[in-house]
Amino acid sequence: MMDAAESLPLPPAKPTLTNYAIVYAALIATIVTAVRVCLREAMAVAPEALVPALFAMFGLSALVWILMAGLRNAMVMLGRVSMRYYHSYANDAPAEWIERPARTFNNLMQVPLVFYAVCLIAMALDRVDTVQVSLAWMFVVLRVVHALIMLAWNFVPYRFAAYNAAMIALVALALRVAEGCWPR
Repeated sequence: MMDAAESLPLPPAKPTLTNYAIVYAALIATIVTAVRVCLREAMAVAPEALVPALFAMFGLSALVWILMAGLRNAMVMLGRVSMRYYHSYANDAPAEWIERPARTFNNLMQVPLVFYAVCLIAMALDRVDTVQVSLAWMFVVLRVVHALIMLAWNFVPYRFAAYNAAMIALVALALRVAEGCWPR
């Protein structure tokens, strides 16, 4: 027996022109914002200035993990998902919305690891500035947006925009950290 959440219609196979306009407007706005942040005068700050952004990113991952674990266990206890699925991930697949937090968590174990590494390199080299801190927070906020879209709506064009906007911020941060590492 299917409930209302399992019988929801699938999103359209092809995004509309409006969807594309929103995606590209978001990406252009991210590029413009990253460039404006990078062009600001940077002031050196203590390496610890990056720690709140690191823990905010970790906090997002922890929240999604709790949601994933809680939802999976609740669905097994309610008999909505078979334990056999979690044994091999091959049979008795649950509804998409049940596994969405797991896919979101998996995603948070990928690109954010590069973010952690870049921030830790900047901190270890004691080359942290206000621009890097701004870019780090930009990345974190965009990853929160990405996770919210993926968890709540999972509309691929907007998820794509949020993911790539975060990547733009991360690349800008990595280049900014690398720039401070080259001999002058």
